[in-house]
Amino acid sequence: MEFNSKDYISSLHEASKSTVEGQALMDAKYSTTDVYNFDEIKKWFCRTYRSGEENLRSCDAYYQDDVRNYLVMEFKNTHHFKMKGYMSEIAQKCTDTHLILAETFWRNRKAAEIGKKVILCLVYHDGLSYGAGVQGFCKNINRVKPKQGSGERKSKEPDMYKDEQNYQKEIQVLKDTYEKEFYKEIMFLEKKEFCEVYADNGYFKKLV
Repeated sequence: MEFNSKDYISSLHEASKSTVEGQALMDAKYSTTDVYNFDEIKKWFCRTYRSGEENLRSCDAYYQDDVRNYLVMEFKNTHHFKMKGYMSEIAQKCTDTHLILAETFWRNRKAAEIGKKVILCLVYHDGLSYGAGVQGFCKNINRVKPKQGSGERKSKEPDMYKDEQNYQKEIQVLKDTYEKEFYKEIMFLEKKEFCEVYADNGYFKKLV
């Protein structure tokens, strides 16, 4: 079955929806901003070249135009401190997305060009109420002994980065591993910044 990119045109709003919760990170006003739904392209790839999805993971969206803009997008509707629980998944998506790009949009070109031209952007949402406050609440409640029953509390602290330094350190490991060979650049942007740099700045035009 021949790959036809037009079959997978979607919107930035739709592509940013969580596959689990169905909630979109990007607002409804981006329903007219065209991108390729890379999750659906991954499904096509697996149907065509594999017997099933076999744990392949892909980023959410891809964009390319006739002025040589190439952008892969992954949307995480969570605070950047909560990214700790997603880093291994993101690492796999870096490799699998590169593989699928090489066999679809970049099939008639050298795969090495992806590492020279394609940017991968991970978009998160700090507007959500995560961070030190949540960690502190769990620690504090575990110190309080109830009047009845067990004297131990078992409120599990969320899987989060302790501070900005730990977050940046792990991001740098990811960038050192995949930048230049797999992607031109890997960016982590808060939703507001992504809108300022890309979505609201005239970046998205006509797909090719």
